[in-house]
Amino acid sequence: MRIWKNGYAKDEVKQDITHNVNDVINILFGESFKEDDINTFEKCFDIIKNNEKFKYRLKSKEILYEVVKLLKEKDKRLDFPSELNEYL
Repeated sequence: MRIWKNGYAKDEVKQDITHNVNDVINILFGESFKEDDINTFEKCFDIIKNNEKFKYRLKSKEILYEVVKLLKEKDKRLDFPSELNEYL
């Protein structure tokens, strides 16, 4: 897949980072977490909101705000999680 950057006539090729589930979890949440720790919305929400070991804990509110924004814009088929109401 080719990606064109705005303002540049440079062609970049998108490369896969990993296909390993544990690597993805480490990238997104940090090395303290395993697949069973994030296998539900509630678990992910709790980690992002409350867990000191969450890799991006200083950005938790911004992350949750973006989740709310994307859920409201993109998918009308899902029930909106009440846990996210405070980020509306």
